[in-house]
This record gives sequence, structure tokens and C-alpha cells, in this order.
Amino acid sequence: MKSAQYRTQNSLLKFSWLSYLLLCIFVLWLPSQINAQDIMQEVADAVHEHHFKRPPKEALLAVSMERINEFLKTLDPHSKYITAAAYRKIRKNEKEGYNGIGAEVGRNKHGIILFPFFGGPAYHSGIRGRQYLMAINGHKTNGMDIDEVGNLLAGPQGSTVSLQFSPYHGGAYRDVKVFRERFSPPSVEVITESNIEYLRIRRFIAHRTVPSLTVAIRRMKEKGLRLILDLRDSTGGDLYEALDAASLFLPGGRFIGTVMDGSGNERRFYALPDQQLVFDRTLALVG
Repeated sequence: MKSAQYRTQNSLLKFSWLSYLLLCIFVLWLPSQINAQDIMQEVADAVHEHHFKRPPKEALLAVSMERINEFLKTLDPHSKYITAAAYRKIRKNEKEGYNGIGAEVGRNKHGIILFPFFGGPAYHSGIRGRQYLMAINGHKTNGMDIDEVGNLLAGPQGSTVSLQFSPYHGGAYRDVKVFRERFSPPSVEVITESNIEYLRIRRFIAHRTVPSLTVAIRRMKEKGLRLILDLRDSTGGDLYEALDAASLFLPGGRFIGTVMDGSGNERRFYALPDQQLVFDRTLALVG
């Protein structure tokens, strides 16, 4: 009798602990689900309100958090959902720099593209101009996403990473070992190659691109150089910084362009007054 009573009490005790464990799991799981739903609702509201194609909210809400970027790319190949933590990291890297090889990465239909910064670790290792990045430390980049590639390229200052790449326009593969360094990506690069000096805008960063471009333009004018502006590897960036940069090349009041929202409402932009630094026949664009 006592044995049966003990077994019953023991079973009840196990059941109580199991119930408690399941309750804890549910309590931990539920906020994450609610948080994911809140995020998806916010994404759906923002995309529906601001995107030119205005997809229905129902279509967005039917997508899981794990596949939201796949869906956004069907609307626009450059659209991407970035978490608050990831965005803070991006802004921090822009201000303080990061440990890496001094290059950006992108993708086209042929693979991962490496864009070294002028004067950065990759550049000093002999990687000049855009290249196809084939492997990192022996790991093929085929099938990797951009974030995975970026994580492999980053690392402690002074450490090395082995890269295999091929020229963008074709050629033999090369293997190069690059030392990671602390590097602050410039918004505007002043490049001197083959006795030719020119400017390259890598990214339009709010409150950084226009001041950097202004200083660079004035220095080139003082040297009596014709201004060459290279936009080939520009990754875009802040719209308003790009508009302000255009004012450096256009007379005040000159029409720049139009932005249209999903409702068909247009907003027209014009060059700012008294900002023009570059005048006729002093500018060559490389696009």
C-alpha cells in the first residue's frame, strides 16, 4: 500500500515538474512570438505605406520572419530587413571603423564581388579594383550570403585571412593572404593611379559625404586639376546626402529629380542655392 502510494506521489511530482518545465518554455517562447508578430506588423505597415508597389499587408503578414528578406527582394533587389542591433553595428562601424580587410562585398548573378578600398589592407596586399571572391580560408563562397562572407572576412586586428579571387573581367585565379587591420571606410576616396588623381564616392553617408567631397574638390581645384568623379562602385546610401552632393555640381534651383510614393504623390527636388563648386567643362564622370 505504501509502495503504491509512493509511486503515485512520485508520478504526481514528476508530472508537476514536467508541467512547470512546459510552462517555463511557453512563457519564454510566447514573448518571442509576440515580438516577431509586432515586428512583422511594423514591416508590413512601413512597406505598404512607403513602397512604390504597395504590396497588400496580408501578403507581408503571411511571410515568416525567417523569409522576410526573400520576399522583400521580390519587390526590390536592394531591399533588406535589418534588425535594430545590426543597424547600430553598421552605424558604429561607419563612425569608429572595424577590424577587417578594408573592402566591401556585393553579389551579382555570377558570384560574390570584392570592392577594395583605396589604401586599405586588401589594396596593400595587391588586390586592386573589383574582383570575384572565390574562396575564404579554403571555403568556397558559392552559395554564401553576404552576411556570411562579411563574418568570415572580419576578425581580430593583426590576424590573417587567405583569399582566392579572380579578375572581374576574367583571368587566372590568385591566392592572397591579407592582414586584418583597423579600418574606417571613407565616404569619398581620393585616388592617385598612373599619375591621374580622381575622386570616388563609395557611399552617401549623412553629414559625411558632402563635407568630404567639398574638401576634396577644393584641393583639386587648388592644384589646377580637372575633376574626375568615379561612381562605378557606389553602393548608394542616404538619399538626402546624395541630393545635397548634386548641388555641388549644379546651379541653385536646377531640377535634380522626382521621388514618387506608392500613392502616386510626387516630390520634386532642386539644387540648393550658393552650393555649386564645379562649373562647366571641369567635370568628367565615370559611371
